[in-house]
Formats: sequence, C-alpha cells, structure tokens
Amino acid sequence: MTFGYIDRQIHHRGSVGECAGIVTWPFLQVANNGFGGNTSFLYEMKWAPGPWGSSPTCNDATWERQVVKERFDDPVAPTGGNQVHHVYTYTDGPRYYRASGANTVDAEYRGFRQARDTDGVGDYNKC
Repeated sequence: MTFGYIDRQIHHRGSVGECAGIVTWPFLQVANNGFGGNTSFLYEMKWAPGPWGSSPTCNDATWERQVVKERFDDPVAPTGGNQVHHVYTYTDGPRYYRASGANTVDAEYRGFRQARDTDGVGDYNKC
C-alpha cells in the first residue's frame, strides 16, 4: 500500500485578532492498495466563526479547517467496475469550545454538527 500527500497552507489567528501566520501541513491525496485500486481526495477550506465575529476571515477564526470535499474510489482492475464518487457536506461548524476567560487561541476543536457523505447515485450517510 502506498500513500501520496499534498502540502496545503493553513492559516491561524493570533491572540490579538490578526493572522498569526501560515503553516504548511501534508494532507492525504491518494491511497493505492497495491493491487491497482486507489482512493483520492479533494479538500476545501472551512473557517470557524467564533463569538468574536461571524465573517469567515483570519481575523475571526482560530484556525481554518481543511475538510474532505470529494472522494474518488477507483476499483481494482481487471475486475473492473466504475469509479465511485462521494461528495461531503458539513453543517454548522467547525465549532470550538473556549473555557470562560480562556484565550481564543486556546479554543478546543469540537468538529461539525453534521457531516453528510453522498455517493454518485444519491445515497447518503449522515455522520
């Protein structure tokens, strides 16, 4: 099994409300099972508006989150089959917990209220 990664830039907020910087993290782009089948991923950015603001900018969010937007599963040849395409949607988030009196950069990531995985024929799973 092999894995391929892509570097993506992630923004984060400073303690005084400005963009504190950009870091680069590797994200899984493709996983190959060694028999010809693979799964690949596309990502999109999600900001978490906090109690200090509601617009999705670096001034309002602790961290941006890169989430899986689409997944493609390619079957193993020669058994064949069609590529399976999944689309992911996220509701209400990302959310953070910030203890009373804590600095915003110390907020703990809590995720999304709901994630939904829809395949190419419209079937879906709610997570």
